[in-house]
Formats: sequence, structure tokens, C-alpha cells
Amino acid sequence: MSATDDLIAAVQARAAGSPYAVEATAEGFDVRLAVEDPQWFGRLREWRLSQTSIQHVQVLKAARRLRITDEVRTLTWVAGTDGRERPTLGAALAVTKGRVVGRSFHRTYSLGRDGVTKESEVTFNAGAGRDLVLDAAKALGWRLQLSLNERIGLYVGVTTIVLLVLAGLAIGIVALAGGFS
Repeated sequence: MSATDDLIAAVQARAAGSPYAVEATAEGFDVRLAVEDPQWFGRLREWRLSQTSIQHVQVLKAARRLRITDEVRTLTWVAGTDGRERPTLGAALAVTKGRVVGRSFHRTYSLGRDGVTKESEVTFNAGAGRDLVLDAAKALGWRLQLSLNERIGLYVGVTTIVLLVLAGLAIGIVALAGGFS
């Protein structure tokens, strides 16, 4: 069994009993919310889950490193020909990819004789699948490497800060030299 197979098996073990499925790909594996799983379908429909996440894991075997790209998609529920609702990926204009950090929640309250009572609470953590992967990888000695989207974001952010500092310095020098008089 290869190191990649060990990692996939460890992630599958951590995902057992959760609504996440692990599927091997050419570059590594994906961890996704399995909305079609009969064990979880009823709950997900009841919760009216509006987002789903997929973590695309690229395995760099030689260096025992991995890159994770998060993908969050909109989920809509539509009735099929038999009248039962089924989840479908929405025709959203944007799919969020890269390093996605986000949590959402939906709470339902009722008003009665005893006052306001919380009936239900549903939360969505876009990084739950990532956490499954990172926990398993850390236990097996794998290290995380920034994905392409994360590296681009980091470079753009650092470049923006450097340019803002340089622009501030240039404005300060011109102001001190009396250039705005």
C-alpha cells in the first residue's frame, strides 16, 4: 500500500459516520459532501442546505506534501417527476475556489406560551472537509503546501501592500519637499 493510499484510507476513516465522501482522482482525491447518500439525504433536505463543498486534494508523493483547493457551490432543491425533492447544483454565476473560510447558520424559533423557543439550528462549515484531510495528513507526517489559488492570492495581497506603502512614501516625500503648495 502506497503512502497516498494510506492517506486516503485515513481520511476515509475520519469521514466515516459523517456526510462526507472520499473519492480518488488522478492527482490525489476529493472530499465532498455526499448529498446523494441515503443516510444523509433526508437530513440535508430537512436542513434545506444551500451550499456544498468539495476539497480537491493534490498529492505530491515524493515530498509527502499536499495542496488543497476548496470549492463551494450553491445547492438548490427541486422536485423530480415523482414529486420528491432532489438536490441539484444551482446554476450560480460564481463558484468559489481557493481557500474558502466560511460558516453559515440558520435558526428557527417559535413563539408560544413559554415565550420564544429555538426549534432548530443548522450550520454549514465550508472547511469541515479540509479539516478531515489536515487531521489525517498531520497524523501521517504529510505537510500542507499552498495551492495555486492561495499562492496567487498571497502574491496579490503582498504586492498591494508594498505598492500602498511606496505610494504613501512618495506622497510624503512630495509633501515634505513642498510639492503640494
